[in-house]
Amino acid sequence: YSAWKARFFTTDEQADPLISGELALSPAGDGIANLLKYALGLDPHQDGSFALPRITINRGSDPSTGLPTSSASLTYAISATDPPADIYYVPELSADLQTWVHGDTVFLTPASQALPDGNHTQFSYQAVTGSTAAPQFLRLKIIEGQILPDDWQISNFGHTGIDPAADPDGDGHTNFDEFLHGTDPNDIYNGQAPTLEIVSGDGQRGWPS
Repeated sequence: YSAWKARFFTTDEQADPLISGELALSPAGDGIANLLKYALGLDPHQDGSFALPRITINRGSDPSTGLPTSSASLTYAISATDPPADIYYVPELSADLQTWVHGDTVFLTPASQALPDGNHTQFSYQAVTGSTAAPQFLRLKIIEGQILPDDWQISNFGHTGIDPAADPDGDGHTNFDEFLHGTDPNDIYNGQAPTLEIVSGDGQRGWPS
């Protein structure tokens, strides 16, 4: 963020956190915080409302029942030439605006494409299809640095102070990776028991022979 701030703000503006601070509203007067403009690759002195994340509705039908289904998609774009290395983008879904969920079981594999301007890459996350009667609210959470939310730490470990780089279940994924993907940091199988297949015959030999 500091390099971005130095590139877009004057020396006097950089010295004033009310103007160039991460949570300060950008000087463009569009009501968008500087941190969000940094994350989306926008100029803090220009109106960025046109480039905010947007939501679309996908309608279809269940192939087995024929009942109508719908799912929402969240789309946003970031800089393609200088993407922020310290920002993580976490799409979240809620049915009541109170409880928010995210991860691989909530959203399909995201689609990405280069935008015509050549300066931005667009990402689209589609929520898993659901009933048309169930409301879906989407939002994009911006996280600066590998920081684990307190509620996630307490839910999974009972306390805060958890090391984001640790791997307590030994599955090769850090706690921060588990948070991003919505998986269980304490279960190597993430709730899916392994399947063992016993094969015999065909001249196979046991070990040792």
